[in-house]
Amino acid sequence: MKNETVLVIPCRLESTRLPNKMMKMVGDKSLINTCYDQTRKAWDGKIIIVTDGNELFLHCLKFIEKDDEVLMVHSVCSNGTERAYKALQYKEYKNVVIVQGDELLVDREALNGILDKLRTYNVVSVVRKETSKEKAKSKDCVKALLFQDRIARLIRDDMTDEDEFFEHVGFYGYNIEILKALSTAPDTPRQKGHSLELMKPIEMGIRVGSVEIKSNVFNVNTIEDLEKARELKRVQ
Repeated sequence: MKNETVLVIPCRLESTRLPNKMMKMVGDKSLINTCYDQTRKAWDGKIIIVTDGNELFLHCLKFIEKDDEVLMVHSVCSNGTERAYKALQYKEYKNVVIVQGDELLVDREALNGILDKLRTYNVVSVVRKETSKEKAKSKDCVKALLFQDRIARLIRDDMTDEDEFFEHVGFYGYNIEILKALSTAPDTPRQKGHSLELMKPIEMGIRVGSVEIKSNVFNVNTIEDLEKARELKRVQ
């Protein structure tokens, strides 16, 4: 009998915009350690961190709690979602919730929303209403175009002409069988062209449910993001 749901934090050492990102310090802890701690507070079940190399694997072993796991996937993976599937393919779970390892503000609102939405959708992701002109202009901020309670498309376009828009947040939920189908299928044009992994199910005709949250989010993609994260840590 399959267990219900596991939470996976995929992370890799290399990053085009911020090399060695996961090992960068935010206060007295690494970025991945900070993400894990925040996620641990918001999630009551098992957490599995999935890494791509020995350095990150050994580092994560130092801080995880006893009932959680760190796994290493040696295979070349296109993205964190594929890495999560590789780690879970021989384990018995019905659903998986994925939190990207560079997310620093993780709370129960988002994770519980994903669990609820997985009752009616096989793929789910999180959005947040935004009014920031800086984010609206930034290509690092992925915007979600919604249709009813679904994500119809993801874009990186400039949306400064809009009063508000939906920012896509790096939290996902998948039925494990759908995740298997997605991970073993070829990359799709928009997914590959824009480096947007959630475009793959959309382009394959799979409906992606959206969960809107009100809480703040913060992820680290650039050195500027890292400095902001460090400043936030200093003033806490």
